[in-house]
Amino acid sequence: RMRWPTTSERPSDRRQRIRVARTPPPPRAASDHDPSLSAATAAATSAAAMIHPAAAARVGTGSLAWRTRRAPSLAPSAIRSRPPSSVASLRRSGGVRVVAMAPPRRAAPKKDVVLTPSHVSARDGDGPYPLDSGGAGWDAVELYDLTGLCWSFTTPSSTEGRRIVKAACERKGMALKGYSDWRKEDWAAMAAKAGVDMRESFAVVAGMRGFRVCWAPHGVALMYVPGVRRFYTVADIANGAADAKADRPAAEVVKAFESVSRVKTELAEAFAVATDPAAAATAARAANSGQPPAGDASAITGDASGEGARTTNAYAYPNPRSCVAKWCVGAGVDAASLYAEYAAGFDFHGPAGAVSRALIAALAADAGTPLPADADAEWVKKDWLDAMERLGVSYGNNHAALTAAGRSWKVCWVEDALESGCPAVLVWAPERNAYYTLGSLAAAGGSSPAPVEAVIRAVVAVARSTPAPPGLKRALTMDCDFLTLLGRKPANANAPVSVGTTGGAKAAEAADAAAALAGRTLLSSNDDAAEKAEKEVGTDGNVPAKSQIAEEAVATEEPVATVTTPVTTTVTT
Repeated sequence: RMRWPTTSERPSDRRQRIRVARTPPPPRAASDHDPSLSAATAAATSAAAMIHPAAAARVGTGSLAWRTRRAPSLAPSAIRSRPPSSVASLRRSGGVRVVAMAPPRRAAPKKDVVLTPSHVSARDGDGPYPLDSGGAGWDAVELYDLTGLCWSFTTPSSTEGRRIVKAACERKGMALKGYSDWRKEDWAAMAAKAGVDMRESFAVVAGMRGFRVCWAPHGVALMYVPGVRRFYTVADIANGAADAKADRPAAEVVKAFESVSRVKTELAEAFAVATDPAAAATAARAANSGQPPAGDASAITGDASGEGARTTNAYAYPNPRSCVAKWCVGAGVDAASLYAEYAAGFDFHGPAGAVSRALIAALAADAGTPLPADADAEWVKKDWLDAMERLGVSYGNNHAALTAAGRSWKVCWVEDALESGCPAVLVWAPERNAYYTLGSLAAAGGSSPAPVEAVIRAVVAVARSTPAPPGLKRALTMDCDFLTLLGRKPANANAPVSVGTTGGAKAAEAADAAAALAGRTLLSSNDDAAEKAEKEVGTDGNVPAKSQIAEEAVATEEPVATVTTPVTTTVTT
């Protein structure tokens, strides 16, 4: 007879009780300390006890054969945490853990090189010149593979630079092994060993972030567009290849191209050849036949690698002595030379810091009263303050942090720049232990401690900050380098602007002559002071690099190289 459920037992409870009763018995209870007891057994016991006491009594009984036939299952929480495919495979395999592996990734398709007209011309044996991309442009690797040209802003350790170095090594039959853990120095050394000529013949475009204008012999004039990382010819730019990234029409981009050529004479010549079909055809015949361009020093010295051409570099001036002369050729100036010539010092060095101690020691030696030999080890802060008072050294606080350019970088400004003949805005680079102007950063090119466009953006951001450093905006409005690089220098020669440092070797030679005529104090040798400061600078976390000032302040007997580049910025005192 059918048994009706009691009032205390609902039909659903009865069905659950029957289902539990028909379930195969799990292992014995935990009181026997059986190591094969799993978390699932304990969970099932507690669930049965909640449903019906009688069913709970039957859970946990069973034979040893049942335990050997079925492996212990995983806990319910662990099963729920696994993907459904893993759980299904686990149940089918009888408890064996199956891990679901992700499908293998497909290799990225190789990028096809667009066959430009220059590629077709080179394939047919006529040579790649005159350069014509048909509006497609070339990336750094394609341009190097086609012409062998590359510029230093494509560093050897970058992605494109590594591919260039590998291609150069393959051409020379050099085996390139173990480069997976190379550092920047290793890639630079291998690039030099493979003969990769990282050219410095490029300039930034004022008002166009990241854009660069590059030039080379045989009428090569290209513009680098940062958004797509490609090089375009003047014809490509005129046809609108850079309009989208420049956010301006093609006519304005070409105008910006031409504005740079007014400052760079070599670019002006290349631009004239590139825009003249007859001249371009003549230069192309010479380039495709392997003839050196007219006026190339490598043709005179017989240096096929072009190393001899560096003697005619517009920034080649072997022995700059004054601060402006060093800045004009892209070098930095140490704190001692800056203070000796312009009495400009800044208090962020501290009276007893490494830079300040080197400055005081250099000034004392120049005054004929050198410091004791044990001053660095024995003197305390008060002794250095007394030495500063005897020498009449005082520092100003007209500086601000330039953290966007680098750690411990500073932007400094000189209030009496017009009267003293010093640039109005200076930048302190702790890695080089030297002061730079904006013009010197642009002249340094690839050897600059930081890109000049990045430094200009950082300086402008500091000037626009709230509260703005008092005096920085006024200094920027009369800094010749800042106005020149932005294309805003007044045409009036009598405009109140400071001395400029973008003139190259000719301007450096004129600056040395002007400094000697004005009777400024020029430190004859600051090698010891610079070396001492370099050893101790670095407490801010930066690794001190070898100072360029110590190398370029060494007197040499070499004659001044003849430079054909005219003075582009008048040096006034």
